[in-house]
Amino acid sequence: MKHDTVLFRRLRRSSGPGAYAEGGLVPELAFDFTKERYFTNRVVKSFADALTYATTGLSTTVNSDGDVAWPPHNLLTWSEDFSDSDWTKTTTTVDGDTITHTADGGSLQQNYTATVGAQYTVEIEAKNIDASYFRMYLDGTSIWFDATDFSVGTDQSGDATSTALADDWYRLKATVTAADTGFALFFAIQTADGGGTEETGTFVRLRKPRLYRSDLGGMVDNPATQSSYVPTEGSAVYLRRHAEHAYIKEFISDGAYTLDEDLYPLEYGGELVPDPDFDSYADQAAAEAAGYVFTGCTFDAANDQIGFDGSNANVTIHGVFSFTPGSVYQVVITAS
Repeated sequence: MKHDTVLFRRLRRSSGPGAYAEGGLVPELAFDFTKERYFTNRVVKSFADALTYATTGLSTTVNSDGDVAWPPHNLLTWSEDFSDSDWTKTTTTVDGDTITHTADGGSLQQNYTATVGAQYTVEIEAKNIDASYFRMYLDGTSIWFDATDFSVGTDQSGDATSTALADDWYRLKATVTAADTGFALFFAIQTADGGGTEETGTFVRLRKPRLYRSDLGGMVDNPATQSSYVPTEGSAVYLRRHAEHAYIKEFISDGAYTLDEDLYPLEYGGELVPDPDFDSYADQAAAEAAGYVFTGCTFDAANDQIGFDGSNANVTIHGVFSFTPGSVYQVVITAS
């Protein structure tokens, strides 16, 4: 999804489970997969609360541009535990998220059975301690990054990128087309750009490794992390296909509602239009003077919305918003 929009929308009574009534009978259970509206015991629920969903393989969805794309997934296992045996450690030791080589030829490796001719993307986040170069190897293709700032060095893939994150972390990314089914992925610390030996006694921190299909229209981001990262344990994870709308919460207003952790952090990020009077604030400073507290987001007064850039997973907005007493409202997340 390119962007998401979150807004309070006043609902007619027919927007509840009564909208699905037949012969005057209101169903206790109603699932509208097209509009992503789910009711159990006539109470609005999120998809996860209403249904148990799981899949063990790839499926397709449609992204916000209307292209056929892959839902969020991660084909690597144990993405948050490099000590697991699924990660082969050749003359390499792991301490939490920190790796070091004890001899030349060291690597941290995981293998995947690929589809020949399919396009795969690898991403990992890295932070240097005292290494010289960091090598990413995927299916016969190597990319070297200067570990001082993780700038791209020799790049056999032709499209590797390095993106700076907070606290001196970098997200490293490369894409290849699988030449055979035996897809090997490994990471190594080396002495020089483009080759050389493995560097021993130096350290690099690694986190959030991911391998995913990126042909078709690419992969839709994981709404829970607002990125391509999907956490895994003992098996690959395939998340469900998301439609354009997700109804998260419904409440009957008593005249005011406090927006806080009861609704946030958001699963989707995006933009918030809190109430019709919010445009009375000239800028973020004026809104803060009125009592609003913004965490991980900024107020765009010109467009009367609050933008989430996805850099902070714990986005919160504290403030009291005015509503019409007795009216029914929903918090709606809409992909744009």
